[in-house]
Order: sequence, then structure tokens, then C-alpha cells
Amino acid sequence: MTSAAPPFDGKLEPAADPAWAGWYHWSGNDPFEDDVGPFYVRRDEQGLVTGFRPGPKNCNAHGSIHGGCLMTFGDFSLFMIASALLAGALLIAGLDMAQVFLCVGLANALVTLYLFVQEPDYGHRMKALLLRWTVRS
Repeated sequence: MTSAAPPFDGKLEPAADPAWAGWYHWSGNDPFEDDVGPFYVRRDEQGLVTGFRPGPKNCNAHGSIHGGCLMTFGDFSLFMIASALLAGALLIAGLDMAQVFLCVGLANALVTLYLFVQEPDYGHRMKALLLRWTVRS
């Protein structure tokens, strides 16, 4: 079940598109992300989830989702979980992000990311954010 409340305090507004009822859109000023998206976020029984439905503008010459679009969506997703974890932080920056593409995603597929925090036993306070992608046609 999806929560009707925003998943965290921040610049979130309910999605205007009825197809994304129950989801929220980041209302901050990010012209690049706004042009590539729109991207959405919500919280459900599994945790924080982000989503978008790529269109032709998000595809490469072969008709599959452009890797740069997926990396932008991944960056948005990391920002959403960091915002949820670090409520009130003024600046959040990604330090390192790697992605391995194992399959092709096509336009109009529903792309979602579930976000998990793993605390490896490295002897310090480092956290790893794990993302689980799904692409559904």
C-alpha cells in the first residue's frame, strides 16, 4: 500500500499526472533533470521507491532507454534517499556512482528503483546505498 503522505519532508509536490497518483515530484530547481524526466518518488510497504516512464526523448537511436537517462534517474534516486536520510541537510553531493547495464529498456516501460541502505562492517561510518532496478513494459 502506498502512503498518501510525502515520503519525507522536502520540496515535494503531488504528481500532477493522474497516471502517477500517489507519487511525488521534486519541485526544486533542476532544469536538466526536469528536461530528462519527470521523475517521481513515493514510499510503499517495501520502502522508498522512485519511478519514471521513459518516452522517445529518453531513447537512443536503437529505441532503447539511453544510458545517460538511466544515470540521471539513478542520480535523482540517490538524491531522494539521501534527502530522506539526511533531513535538513543543506547540500547533498554524490561522490561515486557506477552502473552496469545488463538488459535493454524500451520507451513506455515503467522504470522503478527501490533504495536500500547497507552498512558494511568497514570499521567506520560509511554507508552504501543499494538500488534495485525494475523495468516493466
